[in-house]
Amino acid sequence: MIPVMLAMVYLMEHGWNSSKYSILCTLINCVSTLLFCWLLYRGNPVYYYPVPTDLSVSFFNNIMGFLLLSSFSVLFILELSANRKKLQARNQELAQLANYDELTKLRNRRSILSKWKGLSRRDYCVVMGDVDDFKKINDTYGHEQGDEVLKLIADSMSGAVDAIDYVSRWGGEEFLMIVFGNIAYALKVVDRIQQQLRTADMRADGQKLTVTMTFGVCECSEVSGVDIDEIIRRAGQRLYLGKTSGKNCIKIRDE
Repeated sequence: MIPVMLAMVYLMEHGWNSSKYSILCTLINCVSTLLFCWLLYRGNPVYYYPVPTDLSVSFFNNIMGFLLLSSFSVLFILELSANRKKLQARNQELAQLANYDELTKLRNRRSILSKWKGLSRRDYCVVMGDVDDFKKINDTYGHEQGDEVLKLIADSMSGAVDAIDYVSRWGGEEFLMIVFGNIAYALKVVDRIQQQLRTADMRADGQKLTVTMTFGVCECSEVSGVDIDEIIRRAGQRLYLGKTSGKNCIKIRDE
């Protein structure tokens, strides 16, 4: 009965301290067993039954004990499996919240930096993009429309890269991509994004809304070692140059 009682303690949800209650139930069961054994064997039996009956009773007791233990063991295992699935689902949900932006479903800054630091290859470019006149869109059409613009950009970026590349929402209306390849490949990716934005049917107040972005690109090989901060600084600086030189463009140099 000890494993049966332990299974029952686990299955019951009464807010008790499971470990202490399990120990208490085990001790009570042991004391009760010893007490019954003492009562049964302290004197002579009051009735003797023949060997066939003895075998039948023993067989019945063994079968019942086996079935009882098996039943509770199955219930216990099923409960453990159900709880494990719930825990895995919850962990996946928490990982999603911790690593991905809720609005765009892209990786957030924490997640992209974690992936970046774990990279062992250096044949990639970092592309930093920013939505042109995003504040004006929010002020003119409202924040809900601004959210739709961000979703459009996220979809355009996700569709423009290969499966091995990384796309993230860096913060606000800024996005950062890690694309594996040289500058030429990075420019092709950005060109795909701009093409999708040009052909997108984004409307606000019945009018077509034109969405453009400015990009700064830095190739990893430009920086000695794996200096993430320096790569980000260069990409950000080139993005700023693009903003100050007319927007809706791509900058791959610091001039």
